[in-house]
Amino acid sequence: MRVFLTGATGYIGSAILDALLRGGHQVTALVRDPEKAERVAARGVQTVLGDLGTTAGYVAHAETCDGTIHAGFEPSKRGPDVDRVALDALIAAVRKRGAGPVDRTPFFLYTSSAWAVGKAIRPASEKVLLKPTPLAAWRPAHEKLVTAAGADGRIRTAVVRPGVVYGRSRGIVAD
Repeated sequence: MRVFLTGATGYIGSAILDALLRGGHQVTALVRDPEKAERVAARGVQTVLGDLGTTAGYVAHAETCDGTIHAGFEPSKRGPDVDRVALDALIAAVRKRGAGPVDRTPFFLYTSSAWAVGKAIRPASEKVLLKPTPLAAWRPAHEKLVTAAGADGRIRTAVVRPGVVYGRSRGIVAD
């Protein structure tokens, strides 16, 4: 399977990249930093140098893939706005592939955050009322955009909300 991946050098995205490569998938990754792009390319990944906010540089690559995993994020005050621009462009690219048989319907996977749920006293399910932290207040609208994009069945969509992410001596619990 051909997969377009954003955030391939980030904490979550790099774990996704590892899993995709172990699974034998062909990966095209959007990477901001030229040095990191070289390291990713050395692993057999086609890299596209660019940033999430400049969609013209990567959309055509996403259109050639069977699906997209969006794990990237612009770490600035503009982050939520850039994420929305990227979401619109990437969902449109996946839709352009068109629907096929169920096992060939293109997919879009969005990596959100458990912070979109907010404080949960009990275990939370997909049906929990969202009360996001101020830092993630914008995320529910983006999640809704992703799930709505799959409502007509032309593409498959999913939202993943990682909780506390750790491993390889990284993450907030590594401290």
